[in-house]
Amino acid sequence: MSQDELRIQSQYVLPDNTDKIPLRDMPKDQSQYQKRLEAKNSSIIHRTKEEKLCNYIAMGETCKRETCRLSHDISAYLKTRQNDQAQTTPCLFSQKGYRCPYGVRCIHFLSHTTVSEETVVDEAGNEQKTLVPHFTDHEKAFPPPEQNDLSLELKERIRKNKYNYNLSKSIIVPQMNTLFPPNPPQKSKPDTSDVQPTPDIQPLKREHSDGNDTIDTVLSKDKCEDQSSIIYPEKEPDTTSKPGKFHNKLYLAPLTTVGNLPFRRICVEFGVDMTCSEMVLARRICEGTNSELSLLHRHPSETCFGVQVAASHVDKLSQTVEMILKECKPGVDFFDFNSACPVDQFCNQGMCAALLDRPRRLEQLVRGFSLSIKTVSDSLGVQPVPLLVKMRMGVSDNKITAHKYVPHLKREWGVEALVLHGRTKQQRYSKLADWEYIGRCYRDSRLVSSLLPPPTSGEHDDSPLSIFGNGDVFNWRDAAAALDGIETELGRTNPVCDSIMVARGALTKPWIFSEIKARKDMDISATERLEIIRRYSEYGMEHWGSDSQGVEKTRQFLLEWLSFLYRYVPVGLVEGGVLAEWQNGQAIRPDFVTSPVFELSASNRQQLNVRYPRYTGRNELETLLSSDKASDWISITEMFLGKVPDGFQFHPKHKSNAY
Repeated sequence: MSQDELRIQSQYVLPDNTDKIPLRDMPKDQSQYQKRLEAKNSSIIHRTKEEKLCNYIAMGETCKRETCRLSHDISAYLKTRQNDQAQTTPCLFSQKGYRCPYGVRCIHFLSHTTVSEETVVDEAGNEQKTLVPHFTDHEKAFPPPEQNDLSLELKERIRKNKYNYNLSKSIIVPQMNTLFPPNPPQKSKPDTSDVQPTPDIQPLKREHSDGNDTIDTVLSKDKCEDQSSIIYPEKEPDTTSKPGKFHNKLYLAPLTTVGNLPFRRICVEFGVDMTCSEMVLARRICEGTNSELSLLHRHPSETCFGVQVAASHVDKLSQTVEMILKECKPGVDFFDFNSACPVDQFCNQGMCAALLDRPRRLEQLVRGFSLSIKTVSDSLGVQPVPLLVKMRMGVSDNKITAHKYVPHLKREWGVEALVLHGRTKQQRYSKLADWEYIGRCYRDSRLVSSLLPPPTSGEHDDSPLSIFGNGDVFNWRDAAAALDGIETELGRTNPVCDSIMVARGALTKPWIFSEIKARKDMDISATERLEIIRRYSEYGMEHWGSDSQGVEKTRQFLLEWLSFLYRYVPVGLVEGGVLAEWQNGQAIRPDFVTSPVFELSASNRQQLNVRYPRYTGRNELETLLSSDKASDWISITEMFLGKVPDGFQFHPKHKSNAY
């Protein structure tokens, strides 16, 4: 066994020849695209088999549409119903004292609806027998809509390009065009005699400067070199005394597909401080795409909620900010600009991590974002929300550029915090994150703050740029080392960031936020892990719906999450764990979590990018939850969402060579 592998107690370790084949090692008889397409089509086929019943009829009302293409025949609908075995359990809306908004379409409709056969007379005067629903919860109120939910009328105006973006069109975009004039169309033989080259980011001037000495001459030019050769000022400033505005926060990363509202609710229960929507594209928001607008929804338990936006043009970005700040209630607590996503689909459109190699365009977008927030907030008479920018180190190993933006982000561009992922676009999620580089940028942010003169206006405070470290955080020791420093043979190292962003670590164990705050390793039992899955299923049906379509959507997202969740190795199976006490009053954990906590050796803990030995659990349920087979994940979903239709199959969307 390699010394990098997690050491599990020998009685739980399985031999290498055990029939437990990871999904990524399955025979590749079909292309990945074909497998995913088949899995997607299986769900579509299931939904089309079921009769689509009009919602008005499902609620026992008369259809109000002039032309309705949906079925009005309850008898025909009930004959095509699936998942009827789940109807014996109570409806989750009725349990909370609300009227179910899905009527007979709800998979639990028998708990709040009775259906009787009655004789009715149709328009031609003919008598016919039909099924009529009678609701036992008709006097109750419907559940309140989710926060930041837009009305149908507003969505229609956005979709038809009739929404009034007056601030964006009259103030923000003209101002940005003045600062960054668009390039004129090139002729076949352009006259370049009087054309000046496009300047790079201009260096910031130091206080009492002679014009040649800039902040950039003080900071390190090449972060890959030893910083001992850098010449600092005669009196080196105190770079650790003043914290940034975002200090000692735990931030759940915006996770595409799996970072949905039900998952964020789970993480809130375990004490995360900041949550964020999945990445939204400014262009699709302006087009009024329903799937994109739904990403803006937040739950009341998300006390600090932000929206992450990706864009390649200032006009669409400013329009997105204007609409969100004006229309979303209660709105957002911060914005996050994405210049870190490495996916080629977005980078090829001139957004996300591709911007790191285009400094002028990146500056234009970030400054336009900041100006949009301030302009719209001033018009509404409210305080502007902070702007965060997420970056990677650069586009490739030989193009490390993030440190070049640190001196300019706060004072010039209006950014409150930089979320820095310690990898390049080229690395994706392979190799380990470079926390040493994050620490250098953190030090530079303190140095810049101390060298610049105090701000002359109230637009900026004198606190330094906050740095969020991101990459491979999977246990509380990783976070503690970044936030507090660690003890070494040469003494204690300095902190490398203000706050922590957690991404894949939260997918594998969402209780990581409790562990970080308590500084303990939690031995979550299999029963408690199953309760987390049950809660996710309930939250999913509240969010996507308790009808058949909503249930299958919940199942699909739950299966995506289970493809990460199975990777967790229970702390109680690890060698050398010592029982400890839950003492930290700041740590938060749900009432149903009562399992003991441990103190593991710093050298024997699960790491994010290291595969663990195969093992069997302490009971059958724990073994099932550790399975890497999609068929076992499906059986777990059937415990809470009912049987899957015949022919259903699942292949994870987020399969990669990085663990």
